[in-house]
Amino acid sequence: MKKNYASLTLLCALICFGELQAQPTKDGYFSMGADAGNIFMTNTTHTSRQFFSYKPSIGAQGYLQYHFNDFFSLKGVAFGAFSNGAETPNFNYEGFYGSGDIRISLNLMHLIKKDMTKYRLEAELGGGGMVFTSYLMQRTGNPEPIVNRRVPQNRGSVAFASTYSLALRYQQEVYDGIYFNVGFQYTGTSSPWLDATVGEGNNGFFLPFIGASFSLKRMPKANEINVDRRTYNRLSQDVDRLEQEKNQFDQKIEMTKDESRAVIASLQQELKDAMLERDSAKALADKYKTEGGARDTDASAELWRVVVGSFPNKGLTDRFMARTRLDKSEMEVVYNETLKTYRVIYKSSASLEEARKFRDAARQEVSDAWIIRF
Repeated sequence: MKKNYASLTLLCALICFGELQAQPTKDGYFSMGADAGNIFMTNTTHTSRQFFSYKPSIGAQGYLQYHFNDFFSLKGVAFGAFSNGAETPNFNYEGFYGSGDIRISLNLMHLIKKDMTKYRLEAELGGGGMVFTSYLMQRTGNPEPIVNRRVPQNRGSVAFASTYSLALRYQQEVYDGIYFNVGFQYTGTSSPWLDATVGEGNNGFFLPFIGASFSLKRMPKANEINVDRRTYNRLSQDVDRLEQEKNQFDQKIEMTKDESRAVIASLQQELKDAMLERDSAKALADKYKTEGGARDTDASAELWRVVVGSFPNKGLTDRFMARTRLDKSEMEVVYNETLKTYRVIYKSSASLEEARKFRDAARQEVSDAWIIRF
């Protein structure tokens, strides 16, 4: 039994150590609670589970528990009980017990589903000490029974024993931070005198119980609020998501600023180019006015002419002349009265072959240049 108890303790310690490494202790908090139930003493020669109705066997315990995280916690327990029983009409016992122990508590529900705060299934293992007094009484014809044996026998006030406890507890939250508890507990001791009789298997008792507990993490300090782990994780994820969206939005703003600067610079450059074209067109128009427009209207000789532009008004014609990169040394403008258009002549030639060469050269800049004879 001692070897199994030590192995179980070591296993629990290893599990707890692993969970403590995996889970930070920043969310630690206290809880407190109380339980009560009937005591079931293991059978001996003079005891059984038959109880006097006017003296029910009852046990109660209170505890303070510190939760390192959702899985692992330590619990300090104070326990008190009264037990009595009888197997024959001649003998019965009465016992008074008080103990204290420290327990390791593991929330098994955490292994099933993490962050489940409304439901807990705790397995408890611990050890401590007990003080007790027990009486074995023999019933006779007298109204009061005769004390046959008292423990401790040296007339001391109480006897002492070491204890170990095993418990399984189910908890369900019924209100904000308040839990309903139900469970089963076995407490074993090093003394065989719990019922004032030495016998096989009479050094422990069972306690099925119900109770309630209160989570002290629901009591925030000034200027603080408490949230459960699931809500905290959800809020943390929301904060991270909003932070990422903010960074992306900031990047888009910077990109928009850069694009706006580029667009403004491009528009400024286009404005400068337009102003330059306007000035060039004006200078070219002044030139035509100075030369009297002789070349604009001269169509006396029939030649093969390479046309690189045809426009409905003089302004568009001047703008094309200012912007084109073609050789302007022989370029001229001819107004067609019939079509009411201004034709820009790149070059003219009496030879069709030479005119075709001029056209091909012009198509490097104006893809739809064509040849006409007039």
